[in-house]
Amino acid sequence: MTEGVVGSTAWPPAAVATVIASLGAAALSCVGALVVSAWSARRRRHDVARDERDRYWQRLSSALDWMLSPDVSRARVGFLLAEAMYDMREIPPREESFAIVVAELIDRERGADG
Repeated sequence: MTEGVVGSTAWPPAAVATVIASLGAAALSCVGALVVSAWSARRRRHDVARDERDRYWQRLSSALDWMLSPDVSRARVGFLLAEAMYDMREIPPREESFAIVVAELIDRERGADG
């Protein structure tokens, strides 16, 4: 064919097309892997945030349930639980408004005790 010629000009057209197609497929696979990895990382952050928010609300609802108990000692324990949560300052994003109300109740109770 073309003896002594080095490079892609010496390749048959079908071979060049095959190499280009395989490089395109490899690039498309890499882009797909990056998209899936980014989506997976975003989803993981979303799931972790949801789990943290759920745990916060579970602890808070448990503390409020104890606080609203007719038994005085159990209500005091509930108040101490809510106070401990307030002191830890582990408020999830978008939950600040409710936390402010609870903080005002705790501050009011601390002022009454002291």
